Amino acid sequence: MPSRPGFQLLEAEHGVLRAGLRRALETARQGSGRASGTIGSLTTGLRRHMRREDRALYPLCERLFSGWEGAVSVLKEEHDALRKQLDRLRTAQREPDRAVQRETLEGLARLVDLHFAREERVLFPLTSARMSERDHRSFERTLRADRRNRRRTDRT
Repeated sequence: MPSRPGFQLLEAEHGVLRAGLRRALETARQGSGRASGTIGSLTTGLRRHMRREDRALYPLCERLFSGWEGAVSVLKEEHDALRKQLDRLRTAQREPDRAVQRETLEGLARLVDLHFAREERVLFPLTSARMSERDHRSFERTLRADRRNRRRTDRT
């Protein structure tokens, strides 16, 4: 089944975040001074993405899968673990030993890969299959509005 526009937006964000993570890992492995800016962009993007899912996707899933909160709670717990890893990464950036930063980034990459795979292979298709046309339109509108609001606040 082809992905619907709301899920295409999230999957596109996953692609951008994966690329940013690869760049951050490459710069950290090279010991480049650019790692800080690359990591900052990655961290900001990943936090925004999780907030969007927390506000738009997970409440929808809880409504559609009433009684199936366990699956959504696993993904929420993964978001919590990702946030903690991002906090560790912030601390690791201040470490003089670049190996700590690289190892923390590698841990983040493993968590991101696992989380995105669960969403893309399981959550997105199951959720999309249960959604009405109205749900799909509303979900896409919510994601697009959030993206527009983010752009507005980023410029101020």
